[in-house]
Amino acid sequence: MSAPENPWRVARDAARTRADALGLPTTALEDWRQVRVAALSTAIPAATPIDDLALKAAIAQWRLPDLPLAVLVNGVLQPALSDAPAWVRPLSALPAVERDALLTRWLTALPACDVVGECWSLADCAGGLHLTPTADAPSAAAPAVQILALSTGGSHGCRIVITVPRAVAAQIVVQHVALAATPARTCVTVEATVADGATLTLDELVRGADDARQLLTTTRATLGRDARCHWATATCGGALVRQRVLIELNGANAEADLSATALLSDARQAHVFTRVLHRVGHTRSRQLIKTASAERSLAGFDGVVTIAVGADGSDAEQQNHNLLLSPNARAETRPQLDIHADEVQAKHGATVGRLDAEQQWYMRARGLSVAQADALLLRGFLNESLARFGTDAARAIAVELLP
Repeated sequence: MSAPENPWRVARDAARTRADALGLPTTALEDWRQVRVAALSTAIPAATPIDDLALKAAIAQWRLPDLPLAVLVNGVLQPALSDAPAWVRPLSALPAVERDALLTRWLTALPACDVVGECWSLADCAGGLHLTPTADAPSAAAPAVQILALSTGGSHGCRIVITVPRAVAAQIVVQHVALAATPARTCVTVEATVADGATLTLDELVRGADDARQLLTTTRATLGRDARCHWATATCGGALVRQRVLIELNGANAEADLSATALLSDARQAHVFTRVLHRVGHTRSRQLIKTASAERSLAGFDGVVTIAVGADGSDAEQQNHNLLLSPNARAETRPQLDIHADEVQAKHGATVGRLDAEQQWYMRARGLSVAQADALLLRGFLNESLARFGTDAARAIAVELLP
């Protein structure tokens, strides 16, 4: 691709054109059938200005201990507020050759993109990151970083590109934090390439002012031979939180482990959308999605595991379990298997239920209040998915979701 005067603007304009052609999703679209899409029609005011003092206070409040930090404000890296390692770079700092290759790939993919949030992540992208985790020495600790993605409102996008080299084990924690309580829309696309023998642990936390938040994320990961990808997320939802995870297992002995935890209240909603493709045999995937919904909240799961022709020896498991904590809460679930090979192990399952009345009675008979008994049962239900966070710091924060 020839280098125009502003190649990023060309890409953003093309993404905006594609997003306008797609229009806002409706429940007539199969992938959005479970979602309360009215939130997307909400007018989004401009981002709220934030002064340095308030920004530093927010960083002090939300950063995780013992991990180097990359701070994004409305998708733009703030070097003066970050202490990230050298392998974390803003997209704007990429050499021209790498930049053009990246933009060419994105522009080539745009005509086939049918997800408006993914288009918005580029159309509204004012920054973004490129990560190539490397250890200082073979005996050094696994490279790790936390990305604190702060939103001050408005509508903005972000692209994060992760390349994990051969035999490297990287830990990345992404925190999506809404600082403003006004309607805001954040769209993030993460692209990860995990080379042969490499491991990517990607923990995501959705935090902050939840009621007006719209957060649309897409995480794409391709795994080579003997590669591992562990993705975990926890959220309290928002006006609309929808997280898409697309995994391709392209090498023998590759493994993907996906887990999500949601504790929802009021009229908030959170949705997890997964597609896992076993492209070759002797690969393994595990999915565990657990949600608890109170008041008028809505939890949604839509997952498909595809085992391609010839991918014999694949092993896949997909589980979605939901608790309804009030009569008006809802949970929509669609676990699916699409199998084109003969010698595979594959299973899926889903449950929607309420707290066990017998267990509640048992605990109350031993002196616990109703609130204490329900909290204990809820903790026991969610602990299994929370335990699958890959980093201790992220797991500790996720547990704070519990009463």
